[in-house]
Amino acid sequence: MNTMNVKELGFQLTAYECNGFVNYNEGVLDIIVNGYLYSLCDNEVISLYGNYLNECDSNNAIYKFCEEFFDEHFTNPYEAARATQFGNVNWADEFIRFDGYNNLQSTNIYALLDEARDNNDFKAYVLENYLDDYTDEDYKKEALKEALKLLEAGY
Repeated sequence: MNTMNVKELGFQLTAYECNGFVNYNEGVLDIIVNGYLYSLCDNEVISLYGNYLNECDSNNAIYKFCEEFFDEHFTNPYEAARATQFGNVNWADEFIRFDGYNNLQSTNIYALLDEARDNNDFKAYVLENYLDDYTDEDYKKEALKEALKLLEAGY
């Protein structure tokens, strides 16, 4: 699922030139993945981030903050009350997770979006699982050639 052609990517990669060398990997994370994430609606980013956390970082998994969450994760009301009391819960937040002490920590969509967009491991996951065209070696070579041509031309 390429969102930009080789020439556009080559132009963008010129920002990552250092001594005549272009760092494709660093540039890809910043340009392609951020561009892709910002092109999605907020709920799609949260869904991708939730998938990433469930697959790669289950200790930080996120859940919808609703009654079903408590039904699924607590068998007695005392434990739910304890986890809420010693956690950090705002009842207006949309999402919730467990902290390292098995207490609850709620968060809103904006904080979660910031967390997702700042997480380089998540960006690498998105690149590998959703934007695999950009990891194709031929595509990389073409983009780097284009970037170097533009740099030689004075960009």
